[in-house]
Amino acid sequence: MTWPMYVVAAGAVVVVLSGLALLRLWDAFDRVHVVTPATSLGAPLICIGLALNDQTLHGVFKYLFTGALLAALGPASAVAAARAARVRAGQEAP
Repeated sequence: MTWPMYVVAAGAVVVVLSGLALLRLWDAFDRVHVVTPATSLGAPLICIGLALNDQTLHGVFKYLFTGALLAALGPASAVAAARAARVRAGQEAP
């Protein structure tokens, strides 16, 4: 196992732990906070590890671009999901 695969494994551990934490929480607001590390840390780690392991410039760019998008847009989608859950619960959105 090469060292970039350890980065992929670390990202996979973050994603699996986030998934397991979902089983313990029932509130939608808590679930949003648990899923955010999977999109903002786990997926970019997987993409970085795959980019380090790839041999082509196109593949490296593809993985790094995908990881950057997930790292940037993951928290934004969590905020949007929390806002939608708040509106659905009948609370007034600011």
